[in-house]
Amino acid sequence: MDHLAAAARALAGEPDRVAALDHLVVAWRANHRWPELAELVEALSAEITRALTPIDAELGDPDYHAAWIARAAGATAHELEILIPGLFRGPLGKRIRERFDLLAPFADDPRMCAAFGRMIAEPPVTAAANFSLWAQLFARLKQAPDVRLRPILDQRLRSVGGASQFWPMLHQRALKLLRQLPNELPEPSAEQREQIAKLRERIAELAAAPPAALVRGDTPSLESELLAKVYANPDALEHRLVCADALLSQGDPRGEFIQLQLARQEHGGRPSKRERQLLAAHELSWLGDLGGVIERKSVRFEGGFPVYGEVLFESATQRAVIGNEAWATFREVDTDNVSLLTDPCMRGLRRAGGFGFAQLRELLEHLGPASGIERLGPVLVDQLPPFELEHLMKAEASWLSGVRELWLHLDQHDLSKEPDAFGWLFSTPLGRRLRAFRLSSFPFPSYDLREPPWPAWLDTFDGGDGWSRLERLSLDMSFLTLEFVREPQRRLLRVSTVISGGPAHYHLRDAERVLAPLRGRFDALEIVSRGAKPMVTTAALIFAEAAGFARFGHVHAPGAKTELGYEGWRRWRKLIERQGRAAKRLSKSRKRARKGTPKPRRAPATTSDGPWFRFADGVEKLGLGGSVSWLEFCGDELHVLGRTLGGLSADSLAPRWALEDRRHASVSCVAHDRGRGRLWLGTYKGATLLWDLAGRRELGRARFHRTEVRAVAVVPGRDLLLSVDRDRKLHEWAYEPGPGDEPVVMIPRASTTLAAPVTAMAVHPSGDSLALLAGSGRVSLRSVDDLSTDRVIGHVGPRAEVLRWAPGGDHLIAGRRDGSVVVWDADGTELTEVELHEAHVSALCSTPDGGALISAGKRVRVTNRGSGEELLVIEPGNGTIGSLAVSEDGAVLAVGAWRGVSCWSLRDGRLLGRYPGV
Repeated sequence: MDHLAAAARALAGEPDRVAALDHLVVAWRANHRWPELAELVEALSAEITRALTPIDAELGDPDYHAAWIARAAGATAHELEILIPGLFRGPLGKRIRERFDLLAPFADDPRMCAAFGRMIAEPPVTAAANFSLWAQLFARLKQAPDVRLRPILDQRLRSVGGASQFWPMLHQRALKLLRQLPNELPEPSAEQREQIAKLRERIAELAAAPPAALVRGDTPSLESELLAKVYANPDALEHRLVCADALLSQGDPRGEFIQLQLARQEHGGRPSKRERQLLAAHELSWLGDLGGVIERKSVRFEGGFPVYGEVLFESATQRAVIGNEAWATFREVDTDNVSLLTDPCMRGLRRAGGFGFAQLRELLEHLGPASGIERLGPVLVDQLPPFELEHLMKAEASWLSGVRELWLHLDQHDLSKEPDAFGWLFSTPLGRRLRAFRLSSFPFPSYDLREPPWPAWLDTFDGGDGWSRLERLSLDMSFLTLEFVREPQRRLLRVSTVISGGPAHYHLRDAERVLAPLRGRFDALEIVSRGAKPMVTTAALIFAEAAGFARFGHVHAPGAKTELGYEGWRRWRKLIERQGRAAKRLSKSRKRARKGTPKPRRAPATTSDGPWFRFADGVEKLGLGGSVSWLEFCGDELHVLGRTLGGLSADSLAPRWALEDRRHASVSCVAHDRGRGRLWLGTYKGATLLWDLAGRRELGRARFHRTEVRAVAVVPGRDLLLSVDRDRKLHEWAYEPGPGDEPVVMIPRASTTLAAPVTAMAVHPSGDSLALLAGSGRVSLRSVDDLSTDRVIGHVGPRAEVLRWAPGGDHLIAGRRDGSVVVWDADGTELTEVELHEAHVSALCSTPDGGALISAGKRVRVTNRGSGEELLVIEPGNGTIGSLAVSEDGAVLAVGAWRGVSCWSLRDGRLLGRYPGV
């Protein structure tokens, strides 16, 4: 089908703009995603948007989010122009995840590609919690490669970004996508160019005319009628089956989802993979207007419709969803909003909780036809007896006449846990109707009590005033729940536990202590394991023996929503905190509404690409901190890396200069390019920088490592640089000077992921091969021009850290932890192994002529490479030695040790000078 011709026909005469837009989007996908077609889509979309009602930009953030979610839940492709600005409306936090998920189905659209490009250019969120969102964004762009992204990606790569780990993640993904985008696209044919030109003219004509009335696409009437029947009688499964068939016939995935959940409801079992996929893709759109006020992680679907959620209202405008008929399918709700709980739309509600005694009082005093609520709780208790006790005693609770179970959750650790503290409950009209009572609190563990109070609770359950009417009493502790059940023919003790598999010995000890006082008080025992795995039989036997039973029932029920133990306490604690924050935001929005002042907008965060380091000349002190990890002679200076990177006078060891760390990046490793007078730096924050010593400025920089740069190297005679990080990512960089004095942002020429983390790296003097020493002790060679090659030449044992080429490149030398060194020929053939020290070889270097090898352990040894004769032994006596360097004339040896640098004569071993660390 010729979609360009179809779009032209749709715009002819009485134009059907929406149909034309759909054809243009399909034409864009089918024709290499030409930019010309993308321009047509965007122009027609802008013309259509003139007739649509936008989302009020003056709304406060919670109201805007709720309005955005409600609009996006049922949106079609022609409304994208209205929704896309929501991806940049902050503060976003976790809200952007919900907005992104609702727009993700439209990802293969030129307008969404442009929006994703803007997100790359101006990232709206950078927190690690949203890294998965960025992974999905780049995956979508890979599936729909749009060449218009090329300049955006290129510009992104030429910006270093901030100091967080977000930027290297973004740069790596941007570089990968840039390399996958086509460089050139096939040209449109003459006929296609003519069609595009005519379409452009027609869209311009429509845009010049007054906006045409455009009705937003509503739900088909048949679907509305079917949904209305489901909402009117949420317990009738036949309405859901009919609705599922109708939705399936229209190609709506919700029909399949309803059928899958109904089948599972009938036969049991866990959700299928297909069911989980459908829910992940469409959950927010199925929630519709409710998505803006429901805590998304809490939502639970059954029978194809939502049945549970935690509801928070953060603004007065959000309360508009209270009367929505979609609430009818909810059977359980946790919220502190009484208006929602008492609204007639909550006709399917059977449990309400997540509120305090103040809200309980309002529910008890509410008048109207009796609700279907059977269970109340958790009711969060912060005072015993409650401040509202007088009102609770007077309230007839006619609206809650069906309630038979109450669940109290003690939020405060110091509240009483004795049964006498709750006797007032059964003097209230509500309490006299109860048949089940549950008390939960994390500070209810057995180890916190000298004498377990369970016998007292059981005595009260048996004969206490009002308690004897109860059929079930449940007490939650740190890892289990005791449930006393009164049945017509027997008394049952049910023990529910979150323990999975084999419990720890202290769990068994505590369980024995809890259950022992109950021996002989019950006729039967049932053990219910709520963990992911069933509790092992031996542990169940210990529980049964402690309770005095030889026979018992053991049930594994992992899917049950019990909220036991510490996890349950933490969940309700978080709910209280969220409700408190929502109440504060609601109060602020009401105050602003009364004053008529809109909420001030926060300026978007910007990232600075300023210098990471500043050259400081004539410093008085050079802070070396702990061990000196790198030394290098350069003319009349000795360059040093400790806590700070700087230079000392080679003869007097007087401080000359230092690089001041402007972003607290901390240099982790250095390589010296002698021929060009440059330093190649790696930092603990993943940045890499090329520094010009003569010009005293940054030449180039990059931010492609997400973790600490472990080693850097310079390829002799070529403008090639290497760096490897803790995550095993090896990059090769080509430096090319740019115009002006601004540092060039470098992009990796090649990259590879290594098999193991690297502790040392050395480039052959010829610049052809690269030697790598892994933390496992593996030594391998790679070609500088092909980093994917990898040839293992030997192993030197774990935790080895020293690897060096001899000055002439004829030998490769590595140090072991046992004090020996291993020598290979340039082709990778192992030649010899020599023991030079009693323990760990911490540093190696050679004299400029290659005649002597200098190694450091607890002391420094100078060894003739040809004969193996020991020429000199130096004992710096200043702690662990971290680095060695020899002057260009071969006369002076610099030793970097703990908190200091010392220089020694290689002729007689005489100390020439010392600079202590500061």
